[in-house]
Amino acid sequence: MSTLTLFFLLAVVTPLAYSSFNDEQEWLNKLNELEQIIQKTETPLNSAAAPRATGTTNFSISLECDPKPTSVHQLRPRDIDIVGAMGDSITAGFGIEATSLPGIAVEDRGLSWSIGGEMDLERSITIPNILRRFNPQVKGYALGNNRAPRGDFWFNVAVGGARSRNMPAQARDIIDKMINDSRTNYENDWKLITIFIGGNDLCALNRDTDATPENYVKYLQEALDIMHKELPRTMVNVVEIMEIYVLPEVGHGFGSTPQCRAAQLTFCNYIVSANETEKE
Repeated sequence: MSTLTLFFLLAVVTPLAYSSFNDEQEWLNKLNELEQIIQKTETPLNSAAAPRATGTTNFSISLECDPKPTSVHQLRPRDIDIVGAMGDSITAGFGIEATSLPGIAVEDRGLSWSIGGEMDLERSITIPNILRRFNPQVKGYALGNNRAPRGDFWFNVAVGGARSRNMPAQARDIIDKMINDSRTNYENDWKLITIFIGGNDLCALNRDTDATPENYVKYLQEALDIMHKELPRTMVNVVEIMEIYVLPEVGHGFGSTPQCRAAQLTFCNYIVSANETEKE
């Protein structure tokens, strides 16, 4: 099998075991807590849908048909044939169009910034929609959400509540999906896989001894090693952990409501309640 070359955009990482069931079950428990908050605060269940993501028309490119590169160091946007994504609820698209607490439970994977393929660039700015300007035949993007009829999530293997320790399992999952998908050429298609993980690791700092910077590096490195061994013609985009400490400072729109504050305490109590010393 040909060698995978890894390209790290914003982070470098190092290997251990993983536990996907516990983290996913914890996420489901949090959603149940959220449902109780909704019932107590009498948040309307039929709130109007939020506007779709704003797109852009300020985008001009040239579709030249040069030969495909043989090295990732020569890779251009138009060479990408397949997109994939690993991560947590953000990549899974939870609450992208939410205007009330119930909307947080909706997975709008088709609008996810790193893997969503809904609409086009004029209406939704996502990596696949940008890449389709260079290569209209790009594959692997997610469509739809988790409501009936369920969408086609394709190579979006993110799971709500996931942490860095779940990345090796997600790496194996995305490899299996790509190998067994008849719509793609596993050996010859160039792939772009985005990994965005870490918010839930930060939220677990005060309650799980496994949530340490050292283990974050280990688990992520294990996932990268798996892909390095198994995935040919692949560029891996590792995105830096988000600035989760700004959560308590959300002070406009829906973010200023008591319901939002209650949801923040449910999903990330440690960060929301942390003092300045703990944040450092």
